[in-house]
Amino acid sequence: MRDGLETHIDSAVSKAVAEATKSAQTEADRELALFKQQASANDQLLKQQIAYLKEQSAGQQTEIKRLQQEVAQASQYVTRIAERAVEKPSANNTATSQPASKV
Repeated sequence: MRDGLETHIDSAVSKAVAEATKSAQTEADRELALFKQQASANDQLLKQQIAYLKEQSAGQQTEIKRLQQEVAQASQYVTRIAERAVEKPSANNTATSQPASKV
């Protein structure tokens, strides 16, 4: 009788272990699939962010070049104004330093 009970217990334990192992494996597989899905979504999000930042950077580079051109033009304009300002007083000094002719 004892051998029959031990066999029954061993059989029940083996069955319980198999069921627990199967359940644990199913849960691990589900968690792994969920983890992979989350990692894939995170990877896709990061790729989109990189693409957006590259686009922003390219736009900013274009804007920087445009602003540098404006600065160069403004600098040239200011230089021309300064040159005219220097030339006018010189022209006025020359005109006033000549004696007036008597008629």
